[in-house]
Amino acid sequence: MGGLITVIAKHFGFNPEEHPLPALLDTLYFDATHLYKTGFSLPPIDTAQPAADTGPTAQPEAQSVPSVQQHSTKPAPPTQSAHDTPADSAQPTPSATGPSSSTHYCVYSKGTMDESRVTHISIQLCQKLLNPSAVHGHSQFSIFRVPNQLRKVYEKAYEPQIVSIGPYHRGKAHLQGMEKYKMHLLRQLLKRIIRRRGGEGGENEIQEEVRKFVVAIGALEESARQCYDQPICLHSEEFVQMMIVDGCFIIELIRSFVDVDNRRQEDDPSFVLKLDLYITSRDFLLLENQLPLFVMLELFNLMKIPSQQNCDLICMITTYLKYQNLLIGFPVIQGISSPECKHLLDLIHHYWLPSSILRGRILGQRDELKVIRCATELIEAGIKFKKVDAHPEGRGPSMFDIRFKNGRLEIPTLIIEDETESFLRNIIAYEQLPLANDICYATDYMILMDCLIDSRRDVQLLCRCGIIDNRLGDDEVIATLFNRLGDYVIPSSCHFFYSELFSQVNKHCSKKKNKWMAKLRHDYFNSPWAVVSFWAAVALLFFTFLQTIYTVLAFYK
Repeated sequence: MGGLITVIAKHFGFNPEEHPLPALLDTLYFDATHLYKTGFSLPPIDTAQPAADTGPTAQPEAQSVPSVQQHSTKPAPPTQSAHDTPADSAQPTPSATGPSSSTHYCVYSKGTMDESRVTHISIQLCQKLLNPSAVHGHSQFSIFRVPNQLRKVYEKAYEPQIVSIGPYHRGKAHLQGMEKYKMHLLRQLLKRIIRRRGGEGGENEIQEEVRKFVVAIGALEESARQCYDQPICLHSEEFVQMMIVDGCFIIELIRSFVDVDNRRQEDDPSFVLKLDLYITSRDFLLLENQLPLFVMLELFNLMKIPSQQNCDLICMITTYLKYQNLLIGFPVIQGISSPECKHLLDLIHHYWLPSSILRGRILGQRDELKVIRCATELIEAGIKFKKVDAHPEGRGPSMFDIRFKNGRLEIPTLIIEDETESFLRNIIAYEQLPLANDICYATDYMILMDCLIDSRRDVQLLCRCGIIDNRLGDDEVIATLFNRLGDYVIPSSCHFFYSELFSQVNKHCSKKKNKWMAKLRHDYFNSPWAVVSFWAAVALLFFTFLQTIYTVLAFYK
């Protein structure tokens, strides 16, 4: 250890004979540590000659400071001793009293790069900058992977369980069972199209019909690939086949539940999928399990026969979703144009627009947001909850149309089933992406419900009021669902849909009368037994007062 300290001391111009060991340690501690971290290497210590550590080292009175570049590139002279100060080491000029501990020197090297390497690196960087998919601009993308921070909270909510749509989950083992149904459905679809056009459904006719599909979708291949935010590792033939098979599968399954007149045809295989229907419709609405809507529209137009020219795919999809109870109580939006919607989940997001947004209401600013209390505390503050029935055809308020009037929160009923969490998580994940254009009413609804629900007591209260229809059975599960639904979710930076409502509720709770009533209910009326005890005490006090009056009157008589 002494030899190491001596070498470091010599490097900084100290004479070990003139400076005691503690002073050397205090002065050199930071400098030696810093030099070690920045790449400085000490010469080897010759343990065979310990006497060399104790001898004085002659130092020149005036020593120039060598350059850092010399320190890193120039080798030490061959005649230099293992304990001599390196001639080309970067060091300060020692003063008469030793170097100041407040002055430190950073050892680094600076050289020149070969011109060919500079050119090569510049070209590579320019190619990345000029490639739209490499720059953080997502304007051309419409189908994204779920952000990793959301996926790790509950990965199962974003994974398909029965069927893969598109390239992201294609080829997974547990999804292969549905592939044979896709091909069977496509075959029956082509036969039905040919027969309705007057053909017999033979092999040649099927081949000709398939050729029309391939030509039409092949022309859209490049546009379809550009919809995905990650490179698709499929050959052109595989990609076009996937678009045709998956797109026809979705359209035909939807048609079989909308076209009532033809629902029970003998060649209609949709009844084979009855048990999987609910989960299949769930898989259709996953963020990563999407096809570009323009591909589905092109396929749908190819399927039309002259008597079906007025059929609208958007209307078929929304009707199908109502069969699945996904759009019950949401306003029917007329005139949604196909170019506005990028895929099925995007269509849901357009269809779900709250009525107040449709009326052009100006949303509150995010910086005005102050959270509200949970449901049980709001009840204690004198706020009442009222269920609002949403009209099945969307002519009434939507699920997001929550109002505060005269000390009463009016909230439409929310049905919570097995797949509700998955659906809400995918809608919220969609709103985290640039495609949502900062319209985050589902995220804002989640923030509101998270404020209202802190524990199972809040869930029980909302269930009693009819605001939550709990089809899971466990109140604690629902409380956990809403408490975790917002993990790693970034709210809109501009607007908050319930800003005005939060302000009204907080203003009501801040009134002194309501504060006192909330404290009274919380401290003394927090259980039925406490209420019974209170009224028993009041009755006892009343009868005691009456007895006192009668006693006084009897005394004066």
